[in-house]
Amino acid sequence: MDISKGRCGTVAIVKEFIDSQTGIMELRTSEGGRGAVILFTAEHVWIPDRKRDANGPPKMFVDFHSRSVGLQTLFPVGQEVLMNARKVQSRLVDMQATAVWPKFTEIPHYKIRPRKLDEELEKFHEVCKVDDLVPVCINGLPPVGSLNIWSARVRQIVDEDWGIVEVKSVPRDGKREFSFRFFCIFNKSDVWLDNGIHVGEHSFFSEKPLNEIVELLQPVDIVARSIIREKGQAMKKALGSTVEMQALCVSLKPSCIPHGAPRGTRVAGGPGAFGGSNRGETPYMFKKGLEHKLNVRLAEYLQASGKVCHNLDPNLIVKLEEKRTIKKIHTESKNEKKVHKLTKSAKPPTPDIGTATVDSQNNIVTPAALAEPKMPLYEKLSNSTARVKEYCTESVGLLENLTKDWVCLFQISDCVLIQGSKPQELYPVGSKVQLNANLIDSCNRIQYIASCVWSKSENDLILPNVIEKTMISAPKMDLYNEINSLLEKKEGAVCPSNLPSQLDLKMGKVAEILDDNFGVIKQDDKMVLFDTCDFWTSQEATAAQSGKSLHSLVSVGDTVHLHAALVRPSSKIPFLATAVWLANPSPFPPGQCPVAIRRDKIHTDKIKIYEMVSRCSVLKDNLPANLASNSEVSPLVQSCVYDQRGLVKLAFQLHNGSGLDAAIVEFSKDKKCFAFFLANQSLETHEKTRICVPKTKVVFNAVPIPSGKFPVTHIATAVSHIHNRLPSSDDTDKIVEIAMETLKKVMQHNLPELADVSNAKPKIMSLAVSAKTKEALVVDCFPTGRLVCMFDESAGILEDHRRELAYFEKTDLNLPSGLEMKDVVMVMTRCRDVTIRFQASQVLSGPVKMIAHNGTVVISSNLERYFPEISVKKALISMKPNSFDLNKILRAKTAVELYKEDKILTPDYIIDSGEFSSTLVKPKRYSSTNKSDLPVTAIPKISNTATLKNPLKSSSSSKEVRTATKLTGKVKNILNDSFGLLEFCQAEDDAHTNYCLFDTFDLYLEGGKTAAQSKLTVANVLALDMEVCFHACEISPGSFVPWLANGVWRPDLTSHPKPVPHSKITKEKVEVFKKVSESCEVLLSGVLVTASGSGQQLEETSGSTGTEESDMKGTIETQVVGDGHEEEEKTQETGKKKNEDKESTKANTRLEVNATEDARIDCYDVKPIVAKMKVKENQIIKAEETGNLEVEKDAKVENDFVLKDETIEKGGLETDTLEDEVTTLIEGDAGGTSVGHTIEDTIKTCLNSDDVSPSLPELLIDQNTC
Repeated sequence: MDISKGRCGTVAIVKEFIDSQTGIMELRTSEGGRGAVILFTAEHVWIPDRKRDANGPPKMFVDFHSRSVGLQTLFPVGQEVLMNARKVQSRLVDMQATAVWPKFTEIPHYKIRPRKLDEELEKFHEVCKVDDLVPVCINGLPPVGSLNIWSARVRQIVDEDWGIVEVKSVPRDGKREFSFRFFCIFNKSDVWLDNGIHVGEHSFFSEKPLNEIVELLQPVDIVARSIIREKGQAMKKALGSTVEMQALCVSLKPSCIPHGAPRGTRVAGGPGAFGGSNRGETPYMFKKGLEHKLNVRLAEYLQASGKVCHNLDPNLIVKLEEKRTIKKIHTESKNEKKVHKLTKSAKPPTPDIGTATVDSQNNIVTPAALAEPKMPLYEKLSNSTARVKEYCTESVGLLENLTKDWVCLFQISDCVLIQGSKPQELYPVGSKVQLNANLIDSCNRIQYIASCVWSKSENDLILPNVIEKTMISAPKMDLYNEINSLLEKKEGAVCPSNLPSQLDLKMGKVAEILDDNFGVIKQDDKMVLFDTCDFWTSQEATAAQSGKSLHSLVSVGDTVHLHAALVRPSSKIPFLATAVWLANPSPFPPGQCPVAIRRDKIHTDKIKIYEMVSRCSVLKDNLPANLASNSEVSPLVQSCVYDQRGLVKLAFQLHNGSGLDAAIVEFSKDKKCFAFFLANQSLETHEKTRICVPKTKVVFNAVPIPSGKFPVTHIATAVSHIHNRLPSSDDTDKIVEIAMETLKKVMQHNLPELADVSNAKPKIMSLAVSAKTKEALVVDCFPTGRLVCMFDESAGILEDHRRELAYFEKTDLNLPSGLEMKDVVMVMTRCRDVTIRFQASQVLSGPVKMIAHNGTVVISSNLERYFPEISVKKALISMKPNSFDLNKILRAKTAVELYKEDKILTPDYIIDSGEFSSTLVKPKRYSSTNKSDLPVTAIPKISNTATLKNPLKSSSSSKEVRTATKLTGKVKNILNDSFGLLEFCQAEDDAHTNYCLFDTFDLYLEGGKTAAQSKLTVANVLALDMEVCFHACEISPGSFVPWLANGVWRPDLTSHPKPVPHSKITKEKVEVFKKVSESCEVLLSGVLVTASGSGQQLEETSGSTGTEESDMKGTIETQVVGDGHEEEEKTQETGKKKNEDKESTKANTRLEVNATEDARIDCYDVKPIVAKMKVKENQIIKAEETGNLEVEKDAKVENDFVLKDETIEKGGLETDTLEDEVTTLIEGDAGGTSVGHTIEDTIKTCLNSDDVSPSLPELLIDQNTC
């Protein structure tokens, strides 16, 4: 491109990075388009100059970029950029970029250096060779509405890291020979969430087990490679494989692959791929080292699963080092060191004299009590494995996980019991069980309470954990607290920080008075909470009993005596006072102070009050330093922060179905602070989806806000996880105003995490703060829906155009209520062009998220073509959200649980098992021509003994296929850009016409290339009636188009292609031939019948009898005589009743030449062309039979068939009998105008002969004249 002539720039999308300096882009096109593939390097990339003007002239990446920020970070995969490029000669790429810059900056000023570009292109070709690239077999599922229905769902969760996806392809007409099923392994790092977040890039998600990220039977979209010997399309023929694919990306948004996810780049040649890839192309991954990385992942899966994959490609097998074992040993060694150090340095303290219970002071410190937990404790346990540790009573017991990291309380009522068996016999001590549980307190001896417990066996049940912590009953919580207290007393629990369990008769100072009732005492470095119930004003009464407030009795800095008990060692205020009194003057004489109360004797209500007060974020943030008033902001906080590092703690999703919109980040500046920010304050536009993910490290600028009213201290005005230096914001006030409004909306939900941000665990919270959210939940499915399964006679699951699942009931259908379940399934799955549409609301969670609105599941009206006995109801459309009752929601939830357990009835099982009855007859097949209604003599014959100009290779077996080489024929029709039809004769002296189908992959040019390889259409190479040479195989003997070409060329070519044996022709190509040839029957049947009616003698088809020939003649004759000439019909032998009326004769002689969706092919739709050619042939037939040559009548015929052509485009032909069409022409228009020609003139005109007998019956009898 000449930089001086044009520098506007074209929008391109970053597709993939080969290494840190080189990448691949693709021109942005409309949906479904094919953009050019472009090579780019870092030498030609420009980035914004944020120091001067971010929207001004950019700067070169190689000159100014920081070494800590790579090209892939600034321009990630999926990013849209502007670029200029030049065309290059390469098999792998179409163009090479000369400049790449961001969309929002000015156009850079640069010079093109052709020599430098040539060197980069040559280096690219050295590094990227086709044999070294990774071929992709599925580059995202094909679009909904294709001839075959593709779907993918999570079939199995192997362990915490690995899962298996089932990929299926089912034809819309249910033909098993076109059905395929593959299994694909995936790692949790390959998963992309429905909001576009990559699990592998965020520790917040990658630390979770796989079953918390995906759900069983959840629909997904996928990009995968083949791991078996067969690649691409050849995988259809693979046998004996257990797992065929390995995922590069698993998208939890089943309608598409996220922009930043890896996808293959199309390259000509290769093994091909399933889905949206064109024939003759294969998507490849260019990234260096990707194949080895995938091979290592594959080895890790085989090691983790312990399974053997049959038919595995030996080139993908690598030797896996025992990295996990080494890492595990290292971790254990590190933990042992830590425990040993703590144990060694722990000195048993001297027991305090005068205490009631010496043992409760934890003088003996055990390593187990001091050791750190080996694994994080999750808020919920779902389908976890544990052992029965002990039974406390006959109805209560304890469970312990296999690594002894946690203990769980369970009751017999929580267990799945078998009738007649005793619980302790069914669940003996030491037996393995599965459980669901909720975390109560990680600091207690018992951390969890179980909600469900069942036996662990080979056929493990999968029970969902639907119990929340707040749903646990009060008696169960009391039992939990009681047993914890007993264990602490029995075992002598030791706090992790080595704090004493009691503070008896200690002296401290009042550090803060929180309000009239509560205060904080500092005893050495320990903090103690006290209230008016503990503060003694005299020997007989406390401050609470006297009705006095703390402010009137004590001041900050006063010295006091106290007794206290250790309640929560992990808290900033670990102790709770049981008695407090002033040191001077003391209300008690020496030796008569109050008695110390132990921890287990403190009332539970007092403990709950302590926990509520001690978790106050304002109190904790200011301890143990001198505390300020809650309504004031300390001078430390009252300052702006710049380029501050922090860690995201809480994230908020403010709109359903969207990404993360806001977050709270934790940072420290001599103390712990929090800042709230919105995702749109990210410095880079592509950072929005990442900066809000919990545990993400970010850098930000922020301004302070009053902390008394809000749970945060700052509002961030600019955030980035890429850059270390951030520019100042121009409109800080507006940013703060919008952020404050959003924060107030979030606070209206009264989230417990906002009440105590310091102790809140990293979490993502979904909130509905927009009024438009409700409307967005209604989905109007395009007429491409499909039936997934049924549960019973009354309900099932549908899939919409985004591959999302919806629950529906039989009463929602616009079908008659008397249909059986098998009838409903046949209607919805076995009629190819019958469509399904519905409206639904998103009210569920999990794999099935929607419920169909009442009565809105609409089956298209063309169902009557397949089942005339079914009359569909009028379509009902309801866009009102939640157009169903609450009972339907409850039924849907029950059904979804069955779906998760795979307790469903698939359409194939319902139809083929024989267990279900049906009231419908077999659906009609609407092929292009109903051969049972056609004349037997209308099918051309190719004799086995015929001698061709170029002899046919006759087969010795009936199963072998005849082949022909170097035949000569002419181009009969060009069906579309890809298909054409040849006409030829068997021999020079043979008048029989045969037809042969070919496409651009069979059409050869000079030099040996095909038209498809040169991207040429049939019309670019050939013309109608042009003579060509060809090789062919007889695929369908006896049909209208029996021959399939495997090589077609013009006679003037110097080099000829070699014939392809029938055994080398792929099954897919043969099936495509059959379907296209069916479409051609519409055209050819009209030609052959016309020739028969005009007196052209056709040979009897092989296998036809004389009776069939006689019957056929009678049929043809009846078609002509039936037009008001019943008296002439008596002279003919038709084999039918002589007294039939005119309408009965029409019905018996009707010639069905309907073209339906059975003849349509996904990629090559020849239906419109065939329809137009049928119009032309029918017009000739009508002219021959009526002699109507008037201009106005010709216009009427054309208009009639234009309407029929439009009907074809909508899904089917409206056909009438030949006699009806002739009658229409003779009778004229609606006004009653008659045609001014006699039948004799008509025949004379059509035959272009002056010697026509005046007697019409004689003409009809004499075939030599007609």
